[in-house]
Amino acid sequence: MSALKYLKKVPAGMFIIPLLCAAILNTILVFAGADGGVRSLQPTLSTAAFLIVIFTAGLQINLRSAPKLLARSAVLLIVKFAAGVIIGFGISGAFGMEGVLGVSALACIAGVTNSNGGMYLNLVADYGNADDAMTYALLAFNDGPYLTMIAMSVGGLAAIPFKSIAISFAPMFIGLVIGNIFPKVAKPARIVMGIALIFYALVLGLGINLTSVLLAGFGGILLGVVAVLGSGIPLVAADRFINRRPGYGGAAIASVAGNAVATPAIIAGLDPAWAPYVENAVAAVSAAVVVSAILTPLFTHYVAKKFGCPKFDRENAKEETA
Repeated sequence: MSALKYLKKVPAGMFIIPLLCAAILNTILVFAGADGGVRSLQPTLSTAAFLIVIFTAGLQINLRSAPKLLARSAVLLIVKFAAGVIIGFGISGAFGMEGVLGVSALACIAGVTNSNGGMYLNLVADYGNADDAMTYALLAFNDGPYLTMIAMSVGGLAAIPFKSIAISFAPMFIGLVIGNIFPKVAKPARIVMGIALIFYALVLGLGINLTSVLLAGFGGILLGVVAVLGSGIPLVAADRFINRRPGYGGAAIASVAGNAVATPAIIAGLDPAWAPYVENAVAAVSAAVVVSAILTPLFTHYVAKKFGCPKFDRENAKEETA
């Protein structure tokens, strides 16, 4: 129990610490040449864990507040996408396809437009309330290669796989229907989601090789910082001045998703012109995933402290009644 209390004191500690521990374990297994089984199971396990997360998030959604929350979600999605496109196209215009410090436009767009849904749900569950989970309904759209493909479609890459997108939304909407028919499931669903998030962090970490992070060097670290602040600052501003919210939701979506590591190879498979830049892009995005996993919770905590959030409101109320 003392270890659990320690984890809860770290911003998103229930997500970050398991992720980093699993990444260290995976790096050791890779070094020892014993990662074959982990590598083959990791995609399936991460998908299964995330489906449980978004299903239980759906169980907690109050349908009466859905339209307003979907509008909030749309604002954050557009701003996150716009930030990635502006940064990526800026690098492409200034430095060409190769980019700078090993960070290409491909790495920027793949990293900045793609956010870690598990971390977002963990953070808003901690700092916010159950309604905040609904904002993920549209934000799920950036959890994969879809927005990167849209942003780079000027190169004639491919049609957007809308069937896959619909499938990714299905568990949350199924949970939404069940949760609104049987509202009492919301409370146990919150507990199950917390456990599933820990498992999701573990299996996500098993897909990260810290050696690649080190090889990315300063460029990869810089990409992580740029992803968090370059998208996070406009996201917080949009959340505050357009959504009329405290801003912690915008900060929580400023991360780089673990599955963004696979996006450069997907893009190169559709447009071979990017093939020479895939290796550097993968290394840079891997570094950005780790850096953003550390910075995003700290940034969210800072924004929540500065502008307020339900968590601190509840804590202050307890202190006043004590």
